[in-house]
Amino acid sequence: LDWASLLLCRNLTYLLKRTPVLVVPCWRWMPEILQNAAFQPIFNSLFRGAQNGVLPFFSTVVAALFRPIAKVQAAMNAVLSYVPTGAHVIGLHIRLGLSTDNPGEREHFFSPRQVASAWVSCAYASIPHSWRMDTNAPRFWFLATDDQAGKDLVARQLLAAEGRI
Repeated sequence: LDWASLLLCRNLTYLLKRTPVLVVPCWRWMPEILQNAAFQPIFNSLFRGAQNGVLPFFSTVVAALFRPIAKVQAAMNAVLSYVPTGAHVIGLHIRLGLSTDNPGEREHFFSPRQVASAWVSCAYASIPHSWRMDTNAPRFWFLATDDQAGKDLVARQLLAAEGRI
């Protein structure tokens, strides 16, 4: 399982009854991912039928950083308009801090009540953090880390869910 697959939930279809799911991360280096030629076919597939590709989508998310929750909610409603029909947006990752190596940095994952009814998970933690997949509600899940330990944890959970470990 590579990180691109995990990020885009390509390997979660067996848990999601083949419902297309899109994880929306808001990392400061996301533009580099969106513009990476290796990722373009995947993003083009995910956003086929959406409005004008992925860069407007990311700029909308970026505008929500360091804003009051009402501004975040308005921005997220705008983001939802870029999501292909039939997809479920299940998580928003917003990092609050100056640098990724700042131990005082905080990450916030907005809840449905704070943002919109389409958002179904909420967590709040400082770096580093970990979590487990909710096997009681496997349809609703989102990635909440970009550190290697977190990636490995997700990979192990996915393999376990598939009965491969």
